[in-house]
Amino acid sequence: MKLLLFLLFSIEIYANGLGIVFDRPILNGTGCPKGSSAIVMSPDGQTVSLLFDQFVAEVPQFDGNNDNDESSEENEQNSSRLDQDKVHKVCHIHFKATIPEGFKVQQAIVDYDLRGSTFLERKVNAAIRSIFINHKGPNGENENKNQLLVRKVWRGDTQEDWILNTSAKIKLNSGCSTRGKRNIHFQLKNILVVKSRNDFQGFISLDSQDLVSSLKFKTKIKKCQNGPNGHGHNDNTGRRHHR
Repeated sequence: MKLLLFLLFSIEIYANGLGIVFDRPILNGTGCPKGSSAIVMSPDGQTVSLLFDQFVAEVPQFDGNNDNDESSEENEQNSSRLDQDKVHKVCHIHFKATIPEGFKVQQAIVDYDLRGSTFLERKVNAAIRSIFINHKGPNGENENKNQLLVRKVWRGDTQEDWILNTSAKIKLNSGCSTRGKRNIHFQLKNILVVKSRNDFQGFISLDSQDLVSSLKFKTKIKKCQNGPNGHGHNDNTGRRHHR
C-alpha cells in the first residue's frame, strides 16, 4: 500500500508585493526517501509542488525500511529497524527562503487538510504527528520550538477513513535582515507510527488520490523600525503560502 500525498505550495504576497522567495525544499527520512517525491518549482521560486508516494506505516514489517532507531515523541524507546512489531517513519522537511532587507519573521501558520485510512487489529496502536522543530533567522539565531501542531491516535480494533482539518500558529521573533543576511530556515517533522504485540496486523496511511489532502505553510513578516536588531511596529506585513 502506498501513500500519495500532494502538497501544493502556492504563494500569496499581500503587502506591496513583498518578495519572499523560497529555495528548493529538502526532504529526508523513510517517510520521504530519495526518489519517492517529485519537486516542481516555478522559475521565480514563488510556487513549489511536492508529490509523495511512500508515506505509509504497516505491521508486521520485514524490510527494515523505517526509522525505529530514531528517537521522537512517538518513539521514546529506540529499537531495531528489524523489529517486526513496530514501524516508525519520519519525514523531515526543510524550507529555506530569502526575505527582503529590513524585515523580520513574526509568525508561521500551518494549515492541515489531511485524509487517510487506518486499520488496526486488537493490541495495535497507531499515531500521526506533525511538529514544528525550529526556525533559524537571518543572523543565525535559532528558535527551537518543538511545537506540536497535529496529533491523532488510534488504539486497537479500528477501521476508519478519517479527515484531519486544523490550523496551528507558531510565534516567532527573528532578528532583522540586512543586505548580506537575508536567509531564513524552517524545519517541520511528520511522523507515522504503528506498534503491535503478538504479530497482530495494522496500518495507517494518508490517502490523497483525489488530491484533496494538503499542508499549507505561511510565514508572516514585518518591517523593522530600529535598525538590524530593532523590533519596531508593523508597517508592512507579507504572507507567503505553501500549499
